Amino acid sequence: MKNKLSIYLVKEEFTKENEYIKGNYPCDRLSDTKHLYSKMGQLRCPSWVGAFFGNDESYQEMFKTQTTSAVLSVKVTNRIFLLAFGFGRAMINPDAIVDDFGLKVTLGAIGPDDIRKVSLKAIGGNQKMSQEQMPSKSSIGDFSVDINRDLVDMISGVSIKPQISDGMISGRAMLSVTIDTDLENIEGYLSTLLSDYHSEGYKSNFGWIDNIKYIKDNTLIEKLDNLLETRINEDPSSIIAAVPEIIEWDKAKGFSFKSTRSKDIVDDISIDSIISSFNGDEITVQKLKSKMVYLQSSVDDQFSYRSWIIYKCLFAEIDYNHSHYCLNNGVWYKVNSDFVNEIENDYQNTCVCDIEFPDNHNEKEKIYNINFANSCDPYINMDCNLVIPRTGRSKVELCDTLTDKKELIHTKQGASSSLLSHLFNQGLISAELIKSDLQFCEKANEEIKKQFKEQQLTGNISDYLLHSDDKLTIIYAIIKSGNDDLPSLPLFGKIAFYNVKKQLGLMGCKVLIKHIKLA
Repeated sequence: MKNKLSIYLVKEEFTKENEYIKGNYPCDRLSDTKHLYSKMGQLRCPSWVGAFFGNDESYQEMFKTQTTSAVLSVKVTNRIFLLAFGFGRAMINPDAIVDDFGLKVTLGAIGPDDIRKVSLKAIGGNQKMSQEQMPSKSSIGDFSVDINRDLVDMISGVSIKPQISDGMISGRAMLSVTIDTDLENIEGYLSTLLSDYHSEGYKSNFGWIDNIKYIKDNTLIEKLDNLLETRINEDPSSIIAAVPEIIEWDKAKGFSFKSTRSKDIVDDISIDSIISSFNGDEITVQKLKSKMVYLQSSVDDQFSYRSWIIYKCLFAEIDYNHSHYCLNNGVWYKVNSDFVNEIENDYQNTCVCDIEFPDNHNEKEKIYNINFANSCDPYINMDCNLVIPRTGRSKVELCDTLTDKKELIHTKQGASSSLLSHLFNQGLISAELIKSDLQFCEKANEEIKKQFKEQQLTGNISDYLLHSDDKLTIIYAIIKSGNDDLPSLPLFGKIAFYNVKKQLGLMGCKVLIKHIKLA
């Protein structure tokens, strides 16, 4: 009989049941290699019943619910697998699970044109999470996947290996399959999965997945955790904190760091709210891995329907021993060194803008842009002057400074990957609209004429007006400390620049960069 199974592989170092099963649950030892853990939830009535329907006992009885959870552990060739049933996932210690087991088995079981759904996380930059689904089998090129910076968080497709799955298969840490197997013959099937995982068959069609590779070396992980601990205590602004997975925000009341019933709720997770939750105590990795954040339900305020250890909510980039690492969803990844070299070589060959920018003497970005434009007549200050495109997207800033040579200067202070990603995409969106949206060009030119007049500039206004066939120059000016002509950027900032520069080049735009020294 076919069964839908949710399967996890336990890390080799986790050998005792209290290490991979959270809590003490009744255990039925079916055999020496198979143990069944179960949990029956208490009958309870959601708080909304009393709040809306009153205390009528008939309604209280009518709406009582109970959850059922179970986990089956199976030992195969000295490795332990966990099969979750019902709400059994909550009984499993996530730190004990191999993070890429389901993903690599799935990639090895599907063909290059058999993908149906992809969940992505942009490493570095804005840490965007997204999901895309196709109505039929598709290739990775049909999805909006940037193989240079996107981490495939989960993938679903149609299996071409019936011994792995008969139909759809999905995976990241968990492997979800439909297969004709049951309790009596599960060991043989799990042995097949283990062999497939170790064979690395995914590399023939999806080798690019290793551009950002999951780290398994515990000594290295400990070192990176120590560096993270130092960073969060000394320079927390360089760390991003966010919900580690896509959630249903319409069902979210808020987040709590104290308990599932706490009234101290924040609207969203941030690095500041995490630090505040420690009440001035020193923050250690051990505490980050034990302290929880709870997502409280707007449907039932007594119920936390998701929770994570804080460590899983942190996103960081660390350079160590001439290699680049990133933390995402509680997992450390190493960026492929050949890929890093490619990005670095491209960045070093970027043309530096020869316009003379004055140093920034701790001025706010807006003030600096005004002073820069005033000192470089005939430049127009366009900072904060927004244009609405006809595409229905939100207002767009054309640039911060516009020159009479059709140079669009975009300026940003700071050098975190998230800030840089925003800066580079701002320039890309503006250029795309100039090239493709006649109405946007018309509105942009109206704003240019308005600012030209208000700023009492001299010269010929026609030198500034934009047209779709213009040879544009996009200049990214970055305010930060240091003395190099080429601004020093974090790796994922360089990756974002690499991708944007390539797209702008295809539109016929020249791309320059400039380091504005922070005095």
